[in-house]
Amino acid sequence: MKAAARLLIAAVLCLAPIATARAADSLEAPVKATYLYKFVPFVEWPAAAFTSPTQSVALCVLVGDPFGAVLD
Repeated sequence: MKAAARLLIAAVLCLAPIATARAADSLEAPVKATYLYKFVPFVEWPAAAFTSPTQSVALCVLVGDPFGAVLD
């Protein structure tokens, strides 16, 4: 019985970092998307960068879309 309990505790301790890493990965894209969204108003854009003051900013992602619907 003690061997089974030790094995169970060892398995839980070995798998805990994996669960923590997955939780961190799930927060990475939303945090980066929020940073990009909040960063744009603090940039001093050149006057010729936009055709009107209400024109939106296009953020282009070259490889894949790590943000999914978070940044749409």
